[in-house]
Amino acid sequence: MGFACDIAAVDEAPAERIDPAHRLAAKQRLAQVRHMTSHRQLEILEAVARDDHAPATWARVNGMGSRQGLHALRDALRAVRAVYVPDGTD
Repeated sequence: MGFACDIAAVDEAPAERIDPAHRLAAKQRLAQVRHMTSHRQLEILEAVARDDHAPATWARVNGMGSRQGLHALRDALRAVRAVYVPDGTD
């Protein structure tokens, strides 16, 4: 959810509607996510967060089995957990 909110704050919301400090923090978190994930993990996170594709659809579009999409999403979420859950809890 935090990833989707950050995308909205940086890419989708008009700049005048977002507090500059919030926008900067969102950009920094997204930069961390880009650094911590593979290209494929970032793709599935963005597809699901932007509501472009469900995990199964994303997997089929990318030549995988439907069930592999959910596994890919879980792996991507595990990779970015430290960015959005800094206290180590799930």
